[in-house]
Amino acid sequence: MKSLIIRTASGILFLAIIISCILWNAYSFWILSCAIVIIGMIEFFNMTIPKGHLAQKTLSIIMGLGFILLFAILNIDDNKFLPILFCVCICCLFIVISIIELYQKSENPFQNIALLIIPLIYISLLFALRTL
Repeated sequence: MKSLIIRTASGILFLAIIISCILWNAYSFWILSCAIVIIGMIEFFNMTIPKGHLAQKTLSIIMGLGFILLFAILNIDDNKFLPILFCVCICCLFIVISIIELYQKSENPFQNIALLIIPLIYISLLFALRTL
């Protein structure tokens, strides 16, 4: 019963934070989305990838924040060149993650690549699309 009360209270607090960020302005909601993406991706990496692989985890988190920034730029800026350049940079980072992982001496490089890309789609892209 005590666990239910704690979870309910934390859910109400989280909901209040989200609603206050939405009502305050778009920038506060984007900052909150970035914080949620960072925390969610770190939790995912702690559950799936063993210790080590810090460079790949960090690069994946940076790419996750890049998705949110890309959609924020699409909302703010009328310049059509900047989002295209940003998309090219994100695609290059996908390639860099793959190359780094393939040249390391690990037992399952393709599994590690998948475990680095899944949170980008499952966590980061969903939060980025929510900011539209």
